Amino acid sequence: MLQDDISKIQLDLVPMVQEIIYEWILLHFFATTPSESAAIEDFSSQLSLLQIDSNAGRTSWNEKLGKCEFTLAFIFLLNVRSSSTNQSHLTPRSIPNVQDVSNSIREFASWTIWGQNGDSFTILSRAADLALILLRHGQYDAVEHLLTIVEAHLQKEKTSHGIQDTDGGWCLLHHLFGCCFLAQAHRGLNGILKERKVHEAVRCFFRAASGKGSAQALGSLPQEAGLPHLGIDGNVSAAAWRLHYYQWAMQIFEQYNISEGACQFALAALEQVEEAYSANNESHDSDSDPFNESISTIKGRLWAHVCKFTLDLNLYYDAYCAIISNPDEESKYIWLRRLIIVLYERGAIKILSCMEGRAVRHLAKPNLYKLPLCI
Repeated sequence: MLQDDISKIQLDLVPMVQEIIYEWILLHFFATTPSESAAIEDFSSQLSLLQIDSNAGRTSWNEKLGKCEFTLAFIFLLNVRSSSTNQSHLTPRSIPNVQDVSNSIREFASWTIWGQNGDSFTILSRAADLALILLRHGQYDAVEHLLTIVEAHLQKEKTSHGIQDTDGGWCLLHHLFGCCFLAQAHRGLNGILKERKVHEAVRCFFRAASGKGSAQALGSLPQEAGLPHLGIDGNVSAAAWRLHYYQWAMQIFEQYNISEGACQFALAALEQVEEAYSANNESHDSDSDPFNESISTIKGRLWAHVCKFTLDLNLYYDAYCAIISNPDEESKYIWLRRLIIVLYERGAIKILSCMEGRAVRHLAKPNLYKLPLCI
């Protein structure tokens, strides 16, 4: 065999075969994996169960989530729309003929791989669309498995460094991984398993914020995906984007009552404030100004969050350090009072005595009368 033939096989045939295998792995996974029942208190599952159009078919299908015969493919069938094919044969009222079954399978396979009218142009963008549908229906384990399959396939095509250069696709992948891990941790895990999921979610969110093209890729996520919207476009500096994204991550961890992760992102956001404002002032572009607050206001709010999270974690010295680092004097006095009250309530008198001298000096300010007596 000639060297040119070998090169052609390696460059053309092998990638083609790998892509075909990848597509069949996805189809097999969706067609054979049972759906999981979503927790009732889960926001995303409540969103997916909200029947605005009172469609009886959708309602009955949602009730089947978690049953072994109701696979992930049925969830996607709700999203399959074809203008050229009559969908009436999908209802259980009649037995479809062989041609209808064949057409339905072909249509479903095409929609799964390429999207409606072939509107998903990359593997990552299509995987993101499918992952968002599954997230909206509370299928968190399936999302993790799907993204793992996609990541493994991409690493066969490119090096890990190459994936990071794919127009923000790498960031989008890790953002969805982070949302998935965080939802899994919130769903009812305890102990080491929950800590592991929280750690993975934190790691993925940090990676998502720091990659090339992150702002453009993540800023384009649809609001109806069942995830908290990022609320900023990609036309900002890298530091401003990280500041906004870290605050978003802090809020979603706080929403799930995971103070450890929320505290990490609050501290990370604080590190970006000065650089973000400096870059914004240098650009002199008021139209793309993402800030409507002063530096001290943002820092004061973030340090207040750090104090709250460290108190939740019983890290009293860290809470005190956050208080004295707060540039907002009023917020500083409020949280110092709060710290003293919490220490008394929790019987941590010894810790209070170590802080007493400095705490009293901070409280003994002329404008103390402005503050409430209790928090």
